[in-house]
Amino acid sequence: MGCAAARLVIGLILGLLARLEPVLEPLGLDWGRAATPLLAHAPISQGTGFFVSRDGDFVTADHVLGNCRRPAVETPAGVLPATVVARSGSRDLAVLRTERPSLAAALLLPRRPFPVRERITITRYRSCGGLASRGIVAGHATAMRFGSFGALAVTAEQPIVGGNSGSPVIDSHGLLLGMIVARLVHESTSALAVDATTIMAFLDEHDIAFETAPPMLFLLPERSPASAVPYTFPVICLH
Repeated sequence: MGCAAARLVIGLILGLLARLEPVLEPLGLDWGRAATPLLAHAPISQGTGFFVSRDGDFVTADHVLGNCRRPAVETPAGVLPATVVARSGSRDLAVLRTERPSLAAALLLPRRPFPVRERITITRYRSCGGLASRGIVAGHATAMRFGSFGALAVTAEQPIVGGNSGSPVIDSHGLLLGMIVARLVHESTSALAVDATTIMAFLDEHDIAFETAPPMLFLLPERSPASAVPYTFPVICLH
């Protein structure tokens, strides 16, 4: 169900409860109070993100959070309420801290060579789709520099859609190359990602630890395109 459709359904139910107020009142039921659990348990998924440490620190795009006051991470083990511990609008980066340790985290490698038309994989979720909307798409990436800002020009084999912001971009060895933050036009296969160097610098600035890969990882066999799945999840807003 799309975001607009989800909000429409919730609105219709709330409207129905309001109309039933004369019926509910003799029963001692407050329709406004009855509606609260509905809103609390119908969070809207806003984008994608990924754990960078097993301690529970989770990276997403800053614009995914927007003005959300109660962000959370949706996982198969349940919804994890989170606290924003760092964010930057200019770099479009944000870090959420959850209370539960993660079983897996993205692997970063300082001083990794910049990719040029390198084969990549994107693990993503759709807006309002939740865990059931997970997708894995292949593509290519080339590094770009904008002053101190590092970025990747990404060409995917399928369109980049709403909810994909915050998706990790990994190479064939499972190393994090960047994070999707924008697409060129609606439903375009061309996208822009913040590169891993910028992400690591941002984490270092805020004293946030992250998982690093062994230097000899390039000598090991290539990993599954689905290797980012265990640490990539939807970002939701609990209103």
